[in-house]
Amino acid sequence: MRGLRWIAIPTTLLAQVDAAIGGKVAVNTAFGKNLVGAFHLPSIVGIDTAVLETLPLREWQAGVGEVLKSALIAGPPLSDALSSELPPLGTMNDWWAAVIGETAALKARIVSEDLYERNTRMFLNFGHTVAHALENYFGYGTLTHGEAVGLGTLVALDLSEKVLNMPRWVEEQARTWMARWTLPSRAPAFDSQKLMGIMAQDKKARAFGLQWVLLADIGKPQVVTSVPTDVVLDSLQVIQP
Repeated sequence: MRGLRWIAIPTTLLAQVDAAIGGKVAVNTAFGKNLVGAFHLPSIVGIDTAVLETLPLREWQAGVGEVLKSALIAGPPLSDALSSELPPLGTMNDWWAAVIGETAALKARIVSEDLYERNTRMFLNFGHTVAHALENYFGYGTLTHGEAVGLGTLVALDLSEKVLNMPRWVEEQARTWMARWTLPSRAPAFDSQKLMGIMAQDKKARAFGLQWVLLADIGKPQVVTSVPTDVVLDSLQVIQP
């Protein structure tokens, strides 16, 4: 009665690079994403990249949002791989196999260091504060997780420039990657104040307010607290239609 042993055999790009790794089991509620859950590691994660060729294009897009996030928080060699070549979505090749392997390995390394998200595992939340709020705001399934993460990443990068003086070229590089993979850079119209209210209920919120994962530079994530509300509202404008 303490939980079943289980194995994960991820068959989407999103699951192979992120969701199947790390042992988080949770459900969404009306109040937010993944708010009811636990840490329960699988015995095995078995990844077969060949199955990805059966996916529609939008399912590939749902996964590349996490690849983008991983490249930004990790830096080289993953970011170098994205900068040197970006094959189209939908066809498996050696480049995709290597990038999927490196992205999955990055998450596995971070999780092995910090299973319960008290330190470095927080870095994996880059772009997710806004992403989870967008998914909740529009209703789960309207935006794919990867689309929401891409949009949340743009907000986090804009905040990074304002708060940590991140070099402008990092955001420009991220936008290049998103455009190549046709991830949207604008959300449907939303009420920024209502979105802020949803973010306040996020599992990453603390008594002192939201914790933000921002970048001082590519590969240099930091957890930042107490970002002024007016600064966040200003950065949300970068994804308004």
